[in-house]
Amino acid sequence: MSLDEFFDDLGEERIAKIKAATMDLGPAFAKAFREKAPNALDLSRSISCG
Repeated sequence: MSLDEFFDDLGEERIAKIKAATMDLGPAFAKAFREKAPNALDLSRSISCG
């Protein structure tokens, strides 16, 4: 299942409830979240692992 299919399965109402997301995967995942769940806070940019 692609991330686009995942968001399609979730539907608009559940996507709107996403508050935050963190990911360490490729840029395609970040792009999909920005496009499909633009209101979700991207925590991966605010967490320092060093």
